[in-house]
Amino acid sequence: DHRLHNTGIGYRRAMGDGASTQRVLIAPGTYVEVRRDLIAAVGEPPPSDLGLYEITQDPGDRWKYRTPTLRNVALTAPYMHDGSLARLRDVIDFYDQGGIANENLSPLLRPLNLAEQEKRDLVTFLESLTGGSVDLLVSDGFAARIGDLTRDDPHWSHTENRARE
Repeated sequence: DHRLHNTGIGYRRAMGDGASTQRVLIAPGTYVEVRRDLIAAVGEPPPSDLGLYEITQDPGDRWKYRTPTLRNVALTAPYMHDGSLARLRDVIDFYDQGGIANENLSPLLRPLNLAEQEKRDLVTFLESLTGGSVDLLVSDGFAARIGDLTRDDPHWSHTENRARE
């Protein structure tokens, strides 16, 4: 819906989940489990992951992230704002559990108690949202100019720029 929602993903990362290991992304969609003490010993502190709060400084905005369109969702793994869910089925299982409880959890999230067939049907439905123009969209994206655009560039098309013209 392109609105901002707290699903609990950012909360879990910020507060820790009590586990002795942590999933670490080593390549798109590929994770390994690493002991937390090793990460603390050799890693940098994780970057802030507070969502909209980082802009507004409103405590009610902690861990809120914009939800994207579902069009072509089957092609956009890994999922969630931090790539923590590898498959569509993982996303469905996450939402079926009602997200991760925290003080600012979106009121839209609650346990769904979906049956296995309903979960399979949801995956099939989400996969059906892949459009036939994906190859055209990708090839058009590769045709984009490389380099920095400035407001003086004739290819600048930000709405603020259009309003001044």
